Amino acid sequence: MGRNGLLPKAMAFVHPRFKTPIWAITLGVGIQIAFTLVSSINIAVTATGFLYLLTFIFTMIAFFLSRKRITQKDQENQFLVPFYPVIPLLALLISVSLLIPVGKTGLLTGLIWLLIGLGIYLLRKRSIIKTVNITMK
Repeated sequence: MGRNGLLPKAMAFVHPRFKTPIWAITLGVGIQIAFTLVSSINIAVTATGFLYLLTFIFTMIAFFLSRKRITQKDQENQFLVPFYPVIPLLALLISVSLLIPVGKTGLLTGLIWLLIGLGIYLLRKRSIIKTVNITMK
């Protein structure tokens, strides 16, 4: 996100030896530690679980949409999925069912994280639009 201009440029810095975005990792870990110190480890874990599941669910939905919209020529170049659409559909259903144990606390905390992300997006919207316009040229 730092590389794409969605976050400050410091977040895009990649360590020359380890090839990792050290400031982005440091920020993420720092937020998680602060959140754990303010609340409980259980809330932090359930919120993180909720967000990971949500990411996976949206990825599976995008997978189905992309398979539906693809041309015949491009379809030949895509990877094969065993027993499509049964296996991906089962993965999607299992992911949705795993949201139940997250409970109200995990759901609420995860939604708060999403709202924080939405706030950052709205604050950085102009630079995001500029970045998209530059990459589209």
